[in-house]
Amino acid sequence: MTVAILHILKINLFAAACIFLVLLLSRRLKAKYSARWKYVMWLILAAYLLIPLDISSQTAVWNIPLPAHVTASSPDTAPVSDMADAPGSTLLAGVIGNAETAVPRQNTSDIPAEAPASQAAFTLELPLLIFCIWITAASALSIFRIISCALAGHRLRRFSHPLEDDEILALYSSIRTAQKLSGGPELLVNPDLSGPLLTGLLQPRLYLPENLYTLKELELVFSHELCHYRKKDIWYKLLLMTVSTLYWFNPALHLMVREADRDLEFICDEKVAAGKLSTYRFQYNRLLLKTAASAHGHLYYISASLNDGAADFKQRVLNIMAAGKLKAGVLPALLLSVFLASSSCLIGCTSVPSSASDSSGSSSVSSTSTQLPGTESTDTESLQNGISASSGSGTQAPPDINKDAAPPDHSSQPQSEALPSDSAGNQGITLSDGEPRPSIAQLSGQTGESAEVQRTVELYAGEYKDSRSYGDNPNCPDNWCSIIIYNVTASSFDFFIQQYQPEKQSSVVVFNPHRAIFIDDGQRAAYYGKEYDLFFSFENITDLSVSGFETTDGCVYSNNSIPGHEFS
Repeated sequence: MTVAILHILKINLFAAACIFLVLLLSRRLKAKYSARWKYVMWLILAAYLLIPLDISSQTAVWNIPLPAHVTASSPDTAPVSDMADAPGSTLLAGVIGNAETAVPRQNTSDIPAEAPASQAAFTLELPLLIFCIWITAASALSIFRIISCALAGHRLRRFSHPLEDDEILALYSSIRTAQKLSGGPELLVNPDLSGPLLTGLLQPRLYLPENLYTLKELELVFSHELCHYRKKDIWYKLLLMTVSTLYWFNPALHLMVREADRDLEFICDEKVAAGKLSTYRFQYNRLLLKTAASAHGHLYYISASLNDGAADFKQRVLNIMAAGKLKAGVLPALLLSVFLASSSCLIGCTSVPSSASDSSGSSSVSSTSTQLPGTESTDTESLQNGISASSGSGTQAPPDINKDAAPPDHSSQPQSEALPSDSAGNQGITLSDGEPRPSIAQLSGQTGESAEVQRTVELYAGEYKDSRSYGDNPNCPDNWCSIIIYNVTASSFDFFIQQYQPEKQSSVVVFNPHRAIFIDDGQRAAYYGKEYDLFFSFENITDLSVSGFETTDGCVYSNNSIPGHEFS
């Protein structure tokens, strides 16, 4: 849900930017181009927002990192939900955001006991809360507008009666024939109206004020309103109103609806006046002035009217006098369409867990209901506890991932969790096969004051994907893996492993986040758990391999995002 909400916000931002560009260009080009290009742009924007397809995960060249929604599934973990994305998404802020995974929560030893629960409850409901507010407001606005339109239409029909003047009916029939219309809206008269009004989706009706116009003026009125009818402008207005109702929070869309109402009048004015003599155009302008002067009140419904209060009278007069001379505006419409399409395809949003940068190093987390490899409790924190509890060795524990968190209280550790010690007094860990594991001092080859091995390889945080997944390698398996490395220090780094699921078009975590430490001469790193011992070998600055986990054994993993070391 988080990814969907981010995508909705993204397309609304792009649509708003495009709307403001259209408005800016139209002010500059109104003397040269007709409003027809704006008509097309509003239609494209409406379709873009009503069909919010997201293909940026496959095409984006720039991903904007945005904080992802975090939920708490247990007292010690906080899984990141709804992070599924397409393969090959860019790693941002040190943590890849295209898998449903879990990241450690901040150490809570210095936070009141009730605080994490309340924070977890809040984050758990945030995306759902946003969604509910959006849909509730959109539904309420839709109901209000539907009821308003229904009541206004009922009131309009109630006080109207059919037109019975044979001379006016004959004139109306001749204009329909001239415009090649086999049918047309029903003619009605309403004494409360101050100008002609076309309304009705399935049964369109043309309402006229009582005894306001001469036959010559009615000829112009019928030509204008039937132009609206022929172009299906009522349906066009309904489409734009639907978009502005659905995305009620976007003020640019309300500007678009108002501007589109003006454009529809401009277009019909131009069509009616095109190819006509100057005297005809002067008569048309006088008709507009007469209708505007007699206007009073406004009914709320979807309609097309000769006297649209949103239209600029002065600009309408200028457009009528220049009718037939203005260009269609194909070029600006094409350029703005390319801008909208390229922005949507080349710019994406990546969900980044906000807790990744200040995670605690010890994590026992899972993105599924089944236990994943690496969920054992003996991880880096246990290793640190064993080192800190040793006496006489003089070794120091690796620095905690979250330097601001209080150190764990080792006195509260169960006795059953105590780790065996070697002959030198350095605590070690028992392997799954029962053999004693070497102590940290032995692993690191150091017997001095510090057991930390400083890395001697150049290591970058990022996503290290199966090298066979790059390009069109026929040997690439469908469910290839990638290793995410982050929080890189001089002596350790955090990692987790994810696997691509082709049937879901997304990746899932198969080995949970843990910390690996550098060993030997700093050219290799290791993670020691109860069930798995993973060893990392660094081939070069972009490549590494992992042994000890059958899913990743025998493969080389490459990072194609290291500056200056990209490859095709």
